[in-house]
Amino acid sequence: MSDSPPDTTVVLLEDGPKKKRLKVTLQEYMGRPLLNLRYWYEDKKSGEMQPTRQGVALTRNNYLALRSSIVDHHDEIMEYLNVGAKDAIKTGEGSVLNEHISGKQSPIAIVKVEFEARRPASELYKVDYHGSSATVRLNTNHCFLGQNPTLMQIEKVPQDVVKSIGRLLVALDLSLMAARDTELTSPSVVTEQLKFDFFKHAQTISRQVE
Repeated sequence: MSDSPPDTTVVLLEDGPKKKRLKVTLQEYMGRPLLNLRYWYEDKKSGEMQPTRQGVALTRNNYLALRSSIVDHHDEIMEYLNVGAKDAIKTGEGSVLNEHISGKQSPIAIVKVEFEARRPASELYKVDYHGSSATVRLNTNHCFLGQNPTLMQIEKVPQDVVKSIGRLLVALDLSLMAARDTELTSPSVVTEQLKFDFFKHAQTISRQVE
């Protein structure tokens, strides 16, 4: 019978690919409670996850100082790291987003809203990008529009409302592009990144659009 103390490690978060996975845990070291942030990797021979030397263990005071800094500078940190945007530029659909981020394509200055009936009916909208112009095509077969017939009579809807709907959907579309190819695995992290990208794109587009 082993006399070793039970493992009291509490895993708060695991995120990233197996070759470099971030694990955040609460654990004791020599009787001292710590918040441990460390990268792990999968050992090819054993198939087990092993810790790397890349990491930091925080005391309560360290954690409070870090948390205060993160809360105060959240937007600046997210803008600098820009996780979703950098991951999205790799392939395929992300090329549209890549061009806007890198400056190869003119910033979106025109957002048009059009209505069309198409299948599948579950698809509320799609966005077509042409240079600095984005056309939002709302699907009249979707129940959201079917239950709001006034929205389909675009001439009766105030133009500022139409423009706002278009801008929000373009911002959402670009944010979803950024989220598709990311290597993030934690739902909470992906959600936070998506929310930040959406707010940022909405702000940027509102400033750029005529």
